[in-house]
Amino acid sequence: MLATLSLSACGHKDHWQTVTDDTGGYTASFPGNVITDTQSIDVNGSNLPLSTRTASAVSGVTFAVGTVALPNEQPALQAAAMDALSADLSRNAGHPAPSVPVQMHDVQGNLLTGREWRSEGTIPGTGQHRAVIARFVSKGSIVYEAVMVGEKVPSTDAIQKFFDNFKPH
Repeated sequence: MLATLSLSACGHKDHWQTVTDDTGGYTASFPGNVITDTQSIDVNGSNLPLSTRTASAVSGVTFAVGTVALPNEQPALQAAAMDALSADLSRNAGHPAPSVPVQMHDVQGNLLTGREWRSEGTIPGTGQHRAVIARFVSKGSIVYEAVMVGEKVPSTDAIQKFFDNFKPH
């Protein structure tokens, strides 16, 4: 199945663009050019596709939104998928961190409750510094991951713009 992707400029100064992904069911703004990738993630013993749109443009920070389409809307499965995404980030960041509840809006303005996860530090054995800020939320049978990863924490403006413009459908 092909995703419908539409892009529009969000400002000439900072080159952010709005992406609407009808298959993944979200709208988000990204700095720079956007690429698409599909991997898989283990959720309760099942390998499910993780579709990701990624852009990297602001001071070496990568911005991405990933979606996992679940076979049903069961809250336990949604929570397991968010746990799997958090665990995957924790392995890549090198530091486990607890998530905290966060509220965000979908494209219709409905309030959704999700999780925010932050980690910053040196990845053991590599000497590389890594900062990760992610939000996870589910709506229906889709679990969403909006994440920023880089050697340093992005600016407050970039964090706010990215999270404020991420809207599940």
